[in-house]
Amino acid sequence: MNHIAKKATVTAIGLLLGTYMYAMVIGNAANSTIVSSPDYEALKVETRSKKENFAENESQKEEEITTLEKGLTESDSLDEDELSAEEESTVEADYEEEEQEEEDEETDSERIERVCQKYKSSLVEEPSKLSYHHFHVDNRNKLLYCFIPKTASSLWKAINAILNGKTSETNASKINNYTAHFVIQPELLHHYPAKTQETLLESYYKFTVVRHPFYRLVSGYRDKLNPGKKWFKKTYGTKIIRKYRPKATVKEIRSGTPTFSEFVDYLTDPKTVAVPKRVDDHWTQYHRLCHPCNVKFNYILRFESLKEDTDHLLSSRNLSDLVTYKYIAPATNAKKVNRYIRQLKIEKLLQLYKVFEIDFELFGYDFDIKEYLT
Repeated sequence: MNHIAKKATVTAIGLLLGTYMYAMVIGNAANSTIVSSPDYEALKVETRSKKENFAENESQKEEEITTLEKGLTESDSLDEDELSAEEESTVEADYEEEEQEEEDEETDSERIERVCQKYKSSLVEEPSKLSYHHFHVDNRNKLLYCFIPKTASSLWKAINAILNGKTSETNASKINNYTAHFVIQPELLHHYPAKTQETLLESYYKFTVVRHPFYRLVSGYRDKLNPGKKWFKKTYGTKIIRKYRPKATVKEIRSGTPTFSEFVDYLTDPKTVAVPKRVDDHWTQYHRLCHPCNVKFNYILRFESLKEDTDHLLSSRNLSDLVTYKYIAPATNAKKVNRYIRQLKIEKLLQLYKVFEIDFELFGYDFDIKEYLT
């Protein structure tokens, strides 16, 4: 009930009570039988007394009504204040919750440490058993870059060559992929003595670039097998078709162009999974190339935010003036990836995820099977 309604109700109640009491007084007087003058005089006194009492009662009721109205007004004001306070408290609580969520969000290093503990038996290796073939050394700027194929490795190999002084070119985009991968020879951590490796891993700034595992697989399949490169088609494609395509013709086998589903059959085959060293680097799991449970990376770049992350790294290391590059959007986008992944049966999709599950968890990529169901 609002303030005006409350006031009207109280006033009405007061008037009704007053009218009722006045009627009682007049009624009693009218119904009295005047038998004698003394009785009449007594009745007059009694009536005057009742009128005075009535007036006094009326005055009291007016005071009560005023007090009640004041109380209602204060109550309404109090309710409004309390509501505002409650709303303010809710907003403040929501804000604090958002702040807490931001504070509680895992950093890359925290998440990697947690996942490494979860899979400790299979991820943490003895240093002597580790291979550092994928770690490029930049002694000029004290950087260690672990390259992962199909995660902008061509760009970062070119940047690394410029920073190391292995080329006079300063624009990384003008160094073609062939030159970046095969002509310019980087310094690899693998070539250093064990003691030096340990020192560099401890003191140099370590980083890598990662990408959603499924996007990387589709990109690798399209680049190496369909339409692909001759060496990859001959080395992997022909074998995949021969094994996973029933009644394949000689022509089909020689084409070296397996379907994406056949490619996934190969990746999820227990024999392939059991011998990961035989799997090409372009579809080997991240953790087998860069050992994130043994190497504490300072920075993880995301292929999905490559330009921002690359600019940030160069700027934070005071290297922005030494190198330039032109960002080019990747050819393998979400639409293309979904078209390939949706070719897989649910059971096969789940098997594929299982093969790369640790990479998904280590680098915070989500897997939602509903995303790929048609």
